[in-house]
Amino acid sequence: MNLKHLKKLSNSLLNLKINPNDICIVGGAVLSIFNIRNHDDIDIIVLSNIRDKICPNDKAFNISKNIEIVGKNWYKYISDNELIKNNKYHFIYKNFKFINIEIIYLKYKYSKRKKHINDFNKIKNLNLNYNFIKEYD
Repeated sequence: MNLKHLKKLSNSLLNLKINPNDICIVGGAVLSIFNIRNHDDIDIIVLSNIRDKICPNDKAFNISKNIEIVGKNWYKYISDNELIKNNKYHFIYKNFKFINIEIIYLKYKYSKRKKHINDFNKIKNLNLNYNFIKEYD
């Protein structure tokens, strides 16, 4: 596993005066931790009060070349704020919050995107917390 762009993420957050505790990494970087696939960028969600200050709308946008704040309400069943604030939805790795693999499993389960379907088929082979999944599926 090779996590790329964490230093760039730290610098981007510092430049924007965003506390790392107010974000959570989602998507491909999480999959890299679990050796599902390598990632090319880092996707994050941010607390809504911060998003409202720096984002022009609810759509995704880049804060640097390889760092993107994803669209608002990344996982439509749990708010971005809840995903960031409630530690049952994320884990800490290298001083950053990363979304739980079970949330990615749930998000990708119904995705029509080819790469998400491929990721889902690999994720389901992991040792997942199916009690957690049943609670939200």
